[in-house]
Amino acid sequence: MWSISHGQARTLSPVLVLQDAELNFTPTTSIPASGWISTKLPANALSTRAFSGEDGIINAWARMSFNGSQFGNRALAIYTENNRERLVVFLNGTEVFRNSPDDNAHVLGWNHPYLAPLPNALVNDARNEIVVRVSSRADLNMSIGGVEIGPHDILAKRYHMQNMLRISGPLAANFTMLFLTAAVLLLWLVRRSEETLLWIAMTGVFWFIRNYHFFTYQAPMDPKIFGEITYYSIYFAIAASLSFCVDFLKLPNRKLIIKLMFGLCFLFSIWRFIAVQFQVQDAFVNLAALLIVVGVTWLMIKDWIRNPTPDHALLV
Repeated sequence: MWSISHGQARTLSPVLVLQDAELNFTPTTSIPASGWISTKLPANALSTRAFSGEDGIINAWARMSFNGSQFGNRALAIYTENNRERLVVFLNGTEVFRNSPDDNAHVLGWNHPYLAPLPNALVNDARNEIVVRVSSRADLNMSIGGVEIGPHDILAKRYHMQNMLRISGPLAANFTMLFLTAAVLLLWLVRRSEETLLWIAMTGVFWFIRNYHFFTYQAPMDPKIFGEITYYSIYFAIAASLSFCVDFLKLPNRKLIIKLMFGLCFLFSIWRFIAVQFQVQDAFVNLAALLIVVGVTWLMIKDWIRNPTPDHALLV
């Protein structure tokens, strides 16, 4: 039999943070009986350690324990976050939570916090076993995040706060931005000569695409393709943002600067695509994108020095 010392768990009174656990990579949908290895939570980058089944799905299991008597008669819950991607939680062998309707759903679990209320009838006064299973595809990342157990009312407050900061808040902000972007785009169609309006609209579109994966519950397409689109879109979001600044300030050679930025963005995308295919580090591409930001900002600062107006100062 395995055991975990409760003295090794970190307590945020009266919430227990379970850090010591055991891992298992059995590609089944039922809790494994053997093959467990000790680990610490959170456990990241598990895809390379898991075994792919016939359908290409990989599983990682983690099991922990806690003493039910330390919480008295209070209603309990499990709070967990940063799990990639499909998540199932078991208490004493009984499933109490899952974040996906089936094992084929394109759920994005890493961006959502989860709260799983524990039925009182399943909680023992002595030792209780918690098992979590995350499932993903072999070509995607997989990780098991932090796991906390404590009174439901306390963890619910944290869950609602994290959900507002990470999901509902960004969701509202991004869709508001998209609505305003649509309005600006319609305005540009009426005033085609004012290209600044076009760059404002393009900035909104590209940043919405970039930010969409931070709050969406389910990928709208194949998760691999969706992840790549949101990654590459940051290059074009940067270019559109800087194009607005360059066009608004009417910098010298602004059309050439804008064409050069977008040309480099296409080059960066191709460069990174090749790097990923050959499993080469792509940090240089991101550094090059940062240098574009620095370079254009320097041009704006130089123009601000020549023409020190409030709008120059604001954009810089």
